[in-house]
Amino acid sequence: MASALNDIFDWIDAHWQEEGIEVLRRYCSQPGISAQGVGMAESARLTEEILAAAGFDSRVLSVEGGFPAVFGELRGDAPYVLLFYNCLLYTSPSPRD
Repeated sequence: MASALNDIFDWIDAHWQEEGIEVLRRYCSQPGISAQGVGMAESARLTEEILAAAGFDSRVLSVEGGFPAVFGELRGDAPYVLLFYNCLLYTSPSPRD
């Protein structure tokens, strides 16, 4: 087990500085103002693109009366299922007091 974890840590060390930072840069540069409906569809598409590039079977789901959701699935050989849920909360811009 320790060897498998070391392999994972080695992969992270080898890829984080370029690939991981680039993903974060893309997310941070994507505007999103939920109160105004700005950038929400674009944020969903960006998330779907990033998941697809990582090998996930991913798609953007339309939500009636709401903003889109993104579903991604990556099947493995293990008999276990890992569910990850994330909600990005965008806030409206407001003047600083």
